[in-house]
Amino acid sequence: MTKHRLFLIGMGPGTAEWMTLAAWNRITKVSYIFASERLKDMLVNELAERLAFDHSQYQWRIFDGKLTAMVEPLLADLQKGDTAVLCTGDTGIFSIASWLSKVIAERSPNQQIEWLPGISSLQYFTSRLQRKWNDLNILSLHGREPADLERIFKQGDSLALFTDPLHSPRWIAEALVQYGRGDDLMSCGFRLSYDDEEIVTGTVKDFLSGPIEEQRLCLVIVEATELVESTNKNRVNKQIFLNENADLNIPAATTIAENNYTIHLGAGFAGGLPDEAFVRGKRPMTKSVIRSRLVSLLNLTGKDCVWDIGAGTGSCSVEIALLSQRGGHVFAIEVEPEGVQLIQQNGKKFGVNNLTVVDGEAPEIFAGLPLPDRAFIGGSGGRLEDILRYLTDGWHQLNRTTGKLFPRIVVSGVTLETPYQAIKLLQKYHFAVTDIEQIQVNSYRNLGRVHMPKAENPIWLIAADWRDDTENMI
Repeated sequence: MTKHRLFLIGMGPGTAEWMTLAAWNRITKVSYIFASERLKDMLVNELAERLAFDHSQYQWRIFDGKLTAMVEPLLADLQKGDTAVLCTGDTGIFSIASWLSKVIAERSPNQQIEWLPGISSLQYFTSRLQRKWNDLNILSLHGREPADLERIFKQGDSLALFTDPLHSPRWIAEALVQYGRGDDLMSCGFRLSYDDEEIVTGTVKDFLSGPIEEQRLCLVIVEATELVESTNKNRVNKQIFLNENADLNIPAATTIAENNYTIHLGAGFAGGLPDEAFVRGKRPMTKSVIRSRLVSLLNLTGKDCVWDIGAGTGSCSVEIALLSQRGGHVFAIEVEPEGVQLIQQNGKKFGVNNLTVVDGEAPEIFAGLPLPDRAFIGGSGGRLEDILRYLTDGWHQLNRTTGKLFPRIVVSGVTLETPYQAIKLLQKYHFAVTDIEQIQVNSYRNLGRVHMPKAENPIWLIAADWRDDTENMI
């Protein structure tokens, strides 16, 4: 055993103030110091001003290139005196300490080696975000192949990602969006602990564009939000129990369970299933709060024939179908192939047998369908007037043979022009507009000890009753 010791010292996330006292004590007792140029500058420039640190009494060995080049000089110095190798962050997380210990032990089996932990950039970053870090899936992207990352990104875990020049925040965002995680919360930490430290937080989608410099190394934390898609067995089993007192003929035993998400549908289900409960893919989806208001505005009886025009993922169709168990039926009309598939998947997942998916473009695909008692137009493809004309012509003819009809319709939109256009057309085709609402919901996500807001786009809902040959007033 050599009489001289090797100290592998974690130096913290960046500046000298985050170096531990133990690290300082060891450094002052060695003869040789191996360090990067940055870590040497930190000691020489920062500590010299604060402490009596005479850097000239040490033999400095600078390594900024291949690590293998430092092995022989290190072994030689250990024959002469105690030696320290300064490591960025903590010795236990993506550090040279593990590799170097193995190499030195192979070359000099009797060499005394001591690790001194430091504050890692991950510890520092999570403390700045005021969140724990023991639930994170931690990995370095350096040298990773896309196939390796696909499995990790798909799992739905909360992630801590150490970037490299090839895997920038924008690259990470593009990959996460591809796997349906565009709404997850993402935080990027640049130059952590320095005076020009920068921490940027937003949704994953926010990082698809913007002023962030792509070549800067950083630490990225992604907060998992899609509990339904997660296969992480350590997640809390989230259960939703819905009121079972009302009489809507939904079997009390109806249960949807997927991974660690369980929903018990009681007889009093009144809409507003959690967004995470639906298979979504890459399609936009009407959010839970909006769906709750939508089914209220439709004034469902449980026996209605309902058209969901531009059904998207089918989230509204499913909720309406669950509320139409007294003989009602929902026709989910969708032209996009991905949407058609998602509606089928969600219908199957919730076990609704009164939902029919209609694959085609409105209004041409309407031929052959029974006229609706209620209609929700979530997407018209720019053909709102054609849709309203078809409905009112059909209702007018049916009304002449069967008596008074009282159909009701709800139109949704996100643009400022939608309510103006919708109201004019509804009035033109003999609708009495009863409700004009703009709804914006701000939800908050837990981020450690704080809650971060996540604003949703405002949504217009315009509800109207059709009255044959009546004048309409707002």
